Amino acid sequence: MANNLTAAYANKKTEKLIALLSCKLSVGARSAIEGVLLERNFTTEQIKAAERAHSIRGFKWWPLWGGIGLGMSLFWINYGWDHGQPVFLVLALFYSVFCVGVLQFNKWCFLITTVLSLNPLMWIINGIYLKRRWSHPRCNCGEV
Repeated sequence: MANNLTAAYANKKTEKLIALLSCKLSVGARSAIEGVLLERNFTTEQIKAAERAHSIRGFKWWPLWGGIGLGMSLFWINYGWDHGQPVFLVLALFYSVFCVGVLQFNKWCFLITTVLSLNPLMWIINGIYLKRRWSHPRCNCGEV
């Protein structure tokens, strides 16, 4: 298994391997990537420094946006339940599913919740925020 992972990572670019290290990986995948980087004459300190430098871009707003959306959707679920408004209930349940995706750092869920907010100011703010993080491995771990 380790040889298969090492062979799979051997043909990837060094920058891509360093970006992968900032994702949640299994122990075998992490050791395979580190092994490939060590074969490319990287020291352990250089690998750690490159990983830290690659993950500098912050994600403070991302979970806050997901938490605000989830909290508001729970409010609308409660409102729809109390006032017999099934439309609010269904829409809030739909929106809360995407908010959970935002909390899991899914960039598509972040984009969808931004559009569904129906707030042009948030479209601008979150659009700039998402554009700068679109290719970051933390929100692309499933796509690498």
